[in-house]
Amino acid sequence: MPALLLNSSAFAELPKDLAAIVEKLDSECSGNDNGYVGSFDPSTYSASKVMRKLKADQNGEDGSCRSTFSSSAAEGIAALNEVLFGRNGESSCVDSALTASEQRKLKAMIEDPTNLGVFSKEWDGDSGDSEYCMYANYDIYRADGTLVSIVFNHTD
Repeated sequence: MPALLLNSSAFAELPKDLAAIVEKLDSECSGNDNGYVGSFDPSTYSASKVMRKLKADQNGEDGSCRSTFSSSAAEGIAALNEVLFGRNGESSCVDSALTASEQRKLKAMIEDPTNLGVFSKEWDGDSGDSEYCMYANYDIYRADGTLVSIVFNHTD
């Protein structure tokens, strides 16, 4: 499987340099090559349906891994920015994998006010065993029908 699954129509919508940045982030930092750029139909977009799907996909074979979820786009943006650019997240990997210019472009894409939604799903840190539960998913639904999914999968 490639490091990043690029749906050809979504790739055409997302500026080529941003698609390459997301691919580099996935390859260098995210773990297990789970991130992707895909597409969705903006006319049928529903934030509540997206959240229901995220909540239905709990981690852990025995259901012992619980997650926390963003309750708004602002929370989703804040969570993703913290993990990518904050002191306690993946920022050292991001700093080594992406140039300052690439980081600015990625941040601008995450914070784009025309995004339909930005969602976060993160392991709660208390449930289950970190070996099986250390997983976080961040989905950005863009107005042009592009879905960018950044996944940190540090499970074994």
